[in-house]
Amino acid sequence: MTPKQEFLPRRSPLQRKTWLAAWAEHLLFAGITSTDRLVRRRQLFTNIAAYAVAFTALVHFIVNAIHNFDGLIILNVYNVLMILFCVLNHRLHAYGDLVAAVTLAVGVAAGHLLVVFAFGTESDLQFYFTLAGLTLFLVGVENYRVFLALYAVWFAALLVSLLFAPDNGFVLPGDSEFRRSLAFEAAMNAFVINGLLFSFALTALYQAEERSEALLTTILPKRIAERLKVSPDGRIADQADGCSVAFLDLVGFTAATRKLEPGHVVAYLDTIFSRLDAACERLGVDKIKTIGDSYMAVGGLSGDPSQGAHAIGLLALEFLDIIATAPELGAAKLQVRGGIHAGPLTAGVIGNARMGYDVWGDTVNVASRLESHGVPSRIHVSAAYKELADPHFEFEPRGEIEMKSLGTHATYFLVALRAPDDPGSCRPEEEKNPEA
Repeated sequence: MTPKQEFLPRRSPLQRKTWLAAWAEHLLFAGITSTDRLVRRRQLFTNIAAYAVAFTALVHFIVNAIHNFDGLIILNVYNVLMILFCVLNHRLHAYGDLVAAVTLAVGVAAGHLLVVFAFGTESDLQFYFTLAGLTLFLVGVENYRVFLALYAVWFAALLVSLLFAPDNGFVLPGDSEFRRSLAFEAAMNAFVINGLLFSFALTALYQAEERSEALLTTILPKRIAERLKVSPDGRIADQADGCSVAFLDLVGFTAATRKLEPGHVVAYLDTIFSRLDAACERLGVDKIKTIGDSYMAVGGLSGDPSQGAHAIGLLALEFLDIIATAPELGAAKLQVRGGIHAGPLTAGVIGNARMGYDVWGDTVNVASRLESHGVPSRIHVSAAYKELADPHFEFEPRGEIEMKSLGTHATYFLVALRAPDDPGSCRPEEEKNPEA
């Protein structure tokens, strides 16, 4: 994306390849050569403000010339000079990020102070100085010291005009009707500009919050994101019982990708894991992270162990189907090897720069060992998980196996979802009301 395209809305008329579009684009981005996004945005606002002031000066020149050209000759010369000053202001971008912005803000304040003295305070033109907040758009929040200095300059200009400017000024002092029209124009313009300013600022703030919340719910489970929004400085640390942890690994991935282009590998993983993400969202499972070609997810963190075990089992079986129907990666047909264990764990949010939601404990370690000691195209589960999920699924005994650092354990393979007429199955009504 080029600097110019970044600030143009999609399918904007300014992006159509016409001479008018090219001219308008050149005008808006005149003098802007920086590659820094924030600098480009500030300089774009500076250009827009300069052209707006130039247009206003042109309108005043025409109105003044029609009303009394000779009597307003001083202001006509001033308006011509202000138009040239604003039109050429973009050339100052070459001398520094803020040179054009500061020069424009100070120049407009000084020039308008002259206008106030020319027409007097009866014209109410001094109230344009109350728009000093606009300078924040020119220098940016990150340069708040510069903004405060410019704000002080405009405030000083307002005080000088209120304390020292004459009532009727030195230009056409007897034309009270013209001054009333200037006062009306100043009131209307200030009202409209302030409304646009606040509308733009609040809309930008709302859009930034929406983007921030969308990003937060992308990297964190929704309920955790909600807790962080309520208490941004609070620590998220939970102890959960009866959770089902699954590790799902792609068998043959490393060998299959050795001679493939990076783009092809990433596209394949993105497609596969995006389908798993959608399944997690649909089933109410919490995706924890991807580790290379391995996918880690947890069910039951919301507080219902049986429902969590059911959901994580459905996710594992769905992953088997996803890989079974997926195309080959290079010349290899990949398989899934999964491991699931159920038990207590600790969950929380860690990090600041790249925060993440993670889980810890023996339950996680056992689930990982079950996956690594598993069999391709099978979901290897513990006795604890089988006991929790037995009403929902069919299992096949594997026998006792020795797992590194964990000893000997009786394990099983998750086979399929139980049929509704299976005596051991748990129907939805029974699950909701076990005492019925």
